[in-house]
Amino acid sequence: MGEPGSAIPLGQPLSQAAGPTYGEQSSQDWLVGQSDDRPVLDLPRAVFLWRVTVLGENVLVDVEYGTKANKRIVNLATPFQLTVPGQCNVSARPLDPQAAASVRVTATPATAGDSSARRIVVGPALALDPDATSFRALTASTVTIRGIAVAVPVLGVVALVAGSVLTAGSGYLEFTT
Repeated sequence: MGEPGSAIPLGQPLSQAAGPTYGEQSSQDWLVGQSDDRPVLDLPRAVFLWRVTVLGENVLVDVEYGTKANKRIVNLATPFQLTVPGQCNVSARPLDPQAAASVRVTATPATAGDSSARRIVVGPALALDPDATSFRALTASTVTIRGIAVAVPVLGVVALVAGSVLTAGSGYLEFTT
């Protein structure tokens, strides 16, 4: 190998140019006009946790994971990082088919960790995902939690329970595992 910052020596495989790969990596790109849902990364069940990092532009991402009963979180906005148990499948599709899109996923073994992902939501009368842990308002919003209407100011956060409903406004749901 050459000095840091130098060109890759001729004949050196690109996959080894930066050293060994740790974990799993995959990507997908869409051209303008393409709108299909594509699998990006399928991870086998493992004894450890997977730390999944997703970066992208103009994409919505779905993550399905679990050991016995799989959980599915759909329409996540990038970037995000989740630490999940068991097997994990990541798929994506363009948010706007009239623009190019791309997504990059890296998954590494983990023993613990915090994780979070977000999904944009817009009211009114929208039943919120029961797996979401909180709602962060992007506009003045109202969320009904256990039958009580809660006013959420811009950038305010409220904890959610199953059955919560966004009755007015917009923001994003946060998922933590």
